[in-house]
Amino acid sequence: METALTEDALLGGRLRLLQPRRGYRVAVDAVLLAAAVDPAAGERVLDLGAGVGAVGLCLARRVADCTVTGIELQPALADLARRNATLNGLSERVQTLVHDLAQPLPAALGLFEQVVSNPPYLAAAVADPPPDPSKALATVESSANLARWLDAATGALKPAGILTLIHRADRLTLTHDRRPRRRARSNSSGR
Repeated sequence: METALTEDALLGGRLRLLQPRRGYRVAVDAVLLAAAVDPAAGERVLDLGAGVGAVGLCLARRVADCTVTGIELQPALADLARRNATLNGLSERVQTLVHDLAQPLPAALGLFEQVVSNPPYLAAAVADPPPDPSKALATVESSANLARWLDAATGALKPAGILTLIHRADRLTLTHDRRPRRRARSNSSGR
């Protein structure tokens, strides 16, 4: 039996989105994440934790020639992401693969100019997971912790690539030796 779905709109109705009526649902953070990214035409963007595809679809709707590859752990959400790409006429530029970030990304994906992510924001050790299993996987770390998500994201970037993510400020202190690095954007107009 298929999960009950709703069809919702984002971007003032320019993007239609199928999503489960219960459990994981797109929130404003997906739209904000997409708005924070400025890929050039022709650039490849990797969306880690794609869910139903909202971030990648918002990007592809706004930037005409970028392509987006989404990685999603949950097969049902990945299927909805593919359906949403088709629903919006963006399936040529937005694809979604099922993959667990606890494992290395497939080498065939290559490297990306930009990586975006809204990883699960609660550490498993301190979380009180929601009762819905799909929502729990989207909000609480499971097979891959935050350090693993960051390793996957930085490992998928081309040199001088840009990582944009939304996460909780109280998680800035990581439990590994590296600290996140900042990359300043340069103004190419010479001003």
